[in-house]
Amino acid sequence: ATVATPQDQDRCPGTVGRPCPGVSVRVVDEAGRVCPPGTKGRVRLHSVPMMGAYHGDASASAHAFQNGWYDPGDLGWIAEDGNLVFEGRQDDLMIFRGVNIYPREIEAALEAHPAVHEAAAFPLLTGTRENVPFAVVCAQQVSEAALLEHCQERLGWRRPQRIFFVPALPRNAAGKIMKRVLAEKVAELLQAGSDGRRPA
Repeated sequence: ATVATPQDQDRCPGTVGRPCPGVSVRVVDEAGRVCPPGTKGRVRLHSVPMMGAYHGDASASAHAFQNGWYDPGDLGWIAEDGNLVFEGRQDDLMIFRGVNIYPREIEAALEAHPAVHEAAAFPLLTGTRENVPFAVVCAQQVSEAALLEHCQERLGWRRPQRIFFVPALPRNAAGKIMKRVLAEKVAELLQAGSDGRRPA
């Protein structure tokens, strides 16, 4: 639906680009109102050749296709120059201490550290029934404490509560990071009392 040039990526970190010819993209709030540039919301797409429903799934179709627009379940915002910045999946959104936390903002903060090659953030449900943010990184020659301080400077209390190290992030056949696998691994490490400072 969008194409990002190298110039777009340099000028607008995190962008997935501008709409392709014949494609309309907008970001809306929970009431369906179009958000102004720079405001996060739900991404919606429209094009003439766009599909109109999911095959055999009327319930999902009713939710995702409304008034000619497709809601893929993605979150993002539109920059002043028209670039769409992807913030992650609506299903991945964490609510911690009553505030929305987007996994992608944690990942972006971690990946801005020169020692971090790749990062994944996700919530773990705690005894208080809150979605507490955790993260896993592929990184070398850096400690958990240093990365937590780095995140604290950029995210404040929205930073991950713990950071664990792995040699590589697990991916499925489509190349997507398997966050559920990572969450299960971190839960096991927490139960075992791992300090998180050495690669798991």
